[in-house]
Amino acid sequence: MSDKGLIVRGGVDFDGFSLKIDHAFAETGVTGIVGKSGAGKTTLLRAIAGLEPGWSGEIRLAGVALSELAIWQRGIGFVAQDAALFDHLSVEGNLAYGRDRRGNGADHAALVAALDLTALLPRKPANLSGGERQRVALGRALMSAPRLLLLDEPLGAVDTDHRATVLDALAGWVHQTGCPTLYVSHNPAELAEIAEIEAVLAGGRMRETRPAGGGAYYRLHLTSAPGDASASASAPGNGTTLVHISNIVLSPHPDVVADHGFVARVAGVASGQITLEGAFGSLTLRLADLPPRAASLSAGQDIHLFVTNAPDHG
Repeated sequence: MSDKGLIVRGGVDFDGFSLKIDHAFAETGVTGIVGKSGAGKTTLLRAIAGLEPGWSGEIRLAGVALSELAIWQRGIGFVAQDAALFDHLSVEGNLAYGRDRRGNGADHAALVAALDLTALLPRKPANLSGGERQRVALGRALMSAPRLLLLDEPLGAVDTDHRATVLDALAGWVHQTGCPTLYVSHNPAELAEIAEIEAVLAGGRMRETRPAGGGAYYRLHLTSAPGDASASASAPGNGTTLVHISNIVLSPHPDVVADHGFVARVAGVASGQITLEGAFGSLTLRLADLPPRAASLSAGQDIHLFVTNAPDHG
């Protein structure tokens, strides 16, 4: 077991639940932490950050015993689900706090632009939406030049328009710095885009690690307006319903994504089209509208679909 990455050995007990971990995480890049609600994902991040007083065990990062250091000495950037901004400071003040903690963090101007925070800088957290608060919290964490980044549903409230740009900014920062990052999310498509591997928690135990997203991921932006036949679902007895496909994830692990979509099977690939079948009926898409890797799909494969209702233009 390498001593260069993040090593967590130990546990914490609560009434009716215990977290027991003995795991070596990747030295660099993003590791997705997945599992059902109550599996221990947030508790794991809090323990690493030093926020679980009942924790007993060893936490080491690059050979340094973090578990023997005070919280402020660990050099961890932690973005909690509730963002946890300083309400008495403006957005600019919150970012400055992160920058002043350790210095040499992300470039301020570039980060503000990447996270679309310019118009928010003079505002206080009380005047921000949930998604805006999360973007500020992420910016503050990156400004602190962390040696380890812990993210707990960091985009849970971020709107669709900003989600892709924030993920791009985060991925670029991780690639540039090499900072090991643990990313908790219930959104498998999000993890498939940002993470290299997934660590699966169940019942407070680490069950397995595997490639994120089952090794293939497709994000589709197919607009569906009346007359657009490139994305249509034919449901039994209901005629044809136009849909907007937000994401398609190819995954061999239906237990992880079952709460976030539904399974479709590839019925055929021919004449520049792919036909999927499932409980919704059938769905036909043009391969020209899909990423090139979609052409490698073949009949009989299972795909997990994430579908939202099409906008009502009428």
